[in-house]
Amino acid sequence: MENNTLIAVVLVVLIAIVLIQTIQLIGIAGKLAVTGAVTTQVQSQGSYDGFSSYEEMMEAHHGSASGGSVTGLPQQVGGC
Repeated sequence: MENNTLIAVVLVVLIAIVLIQTIQLIGIAGKLAVTGAVTTQVQSQGSYDGFSSYEEMMEAHHGSASGGSVTGLPQQVGGC
């Protein structure tokens, strides 16, 4: 088999694979549009949804705004 023939066969196979995957992606996109599985909108009230400040959010999620329970840790780890 000549080099040109081999290159042509490889190109035809690659183009066939691309066409098959394109058809599959179009089918998936059509299913998503019909079901609405990915059509969500996020409505945000700000950077700390439902909380008036960063400290209030941290206290609600971690129990303490100061974080005083962790002591004795090194100030810098690694670096130059």
